[in-house]
Amino acid sequence: MAESEESLLHQLRQVPLTDYQVRPLRLVEAEAPRQFLRRLHRDPLRTRRHLVDQHAARRAELTANTGLPPPK
Repeated sequence: MAESEESLLHQLRQVPLTDYQVRPLRLVEAEAPRQFLRRLHRDPLRTRRHLVDQHAARRAELTANTGLPPPK
């Protein structure tokens, strides 16, 4: 609670830059479930395809990192 603009500016300058930059990332993470449900409701087939593609990419990445052949 700032009493004046100068007081507010002083308070803002006390916040470390890294803490200030983390806040928008947390907001994006908090919005992700709502956005996912909206996409699922509006276009379920496209959302499902996107999830399958993400899974396949992650599976390929994990397989490449382990050096094991992909499971059948």
